[in-house]
Amino acid sequence: MKAETLQGIKYPFMSEISLSLSSDGSYYSMKTFTPFLLFFSIISLVVWLLSQFTTWISHQILLIQGFFFCIFLIGHRLYSISRSRPATQFHIFYFTSMSLRFLGSIIFLMILVTRTDNQKITLIVDFLLLYLLYTGFEIYFLINNLRTDFKKGDESK
Repeated sequence: MKAETLQGIKYPFMSEISLSLSSDGSYYSMKTFTPFLLFFSIISLVVWLLSQFTTWISHQILLIQGFFFCIFLIGHRLYSISRSRPATQFHIFYFTSMSLRFLGSIIFLMILVTRTDNQKITLIVDFLLLYLLYTGFEIYFLINNLRTDFKKGDESK
């Protein structure tokens, strides 16, 4: 692992950060981040509108949205690191990200439920719906990209 300098200071992980922000067409660069921001913005708008006009949306829904955004950033970082490794190790980073999301979600949900006095069922249902939405989004884009990478591999033969 090489260390890159920024304003005269050596940062050993800068090469991996620059990889995730590269424009080489890698999956976990802006190619995934832009659709996620669009998806996140649409879901946030829908959730906010529903919370303004209905009572069946938890009052902590925006906090849950922020949690899923942070979880996506952690997963995005792990995936960008995996791009610098051999393709045979991708599953390790994917399952690590999936496990961190699952365990983090359980801990976050337990904290929210214990600190909430009312509407616990609503909170749990809202959390699970958003969990399924974001997990489905990630799986869709992962499968979509893997299919594209597989076709590229066939053309090179």
